[in-house]
Amino acid sequence: MNIDPALTNLLAEFGGQIGLPALALDADGATALAFDGGVQINFQYRADADALWLITDLGVPASGPAVYEDLLKGNHFWHATLG
Repeated sequence: MNIDPALTNLLAEFGGQIGLPALALDADGATALAFDGGVQINFQYRADADALWLITDLGVPASGPAVYEDLLKGNHFWHATLG
């Protein structure tokens, strides 16, 4: 996978700032950061979209699990949220 050198440099600089100078995407364009309390942020580079996705589990919404259906409808294949 061809990873944009600007992204590679940005991640290396960010990693240096937070004490992780070796922060980089792997051959599949992915990496992850784990924080105290079990929060994990996954990074996924999508070369086809020239995008870096940040993915995490935010837990159960404050309004309860019933809101999941609305969220899924709103983001069905990114249609209603425009990506």
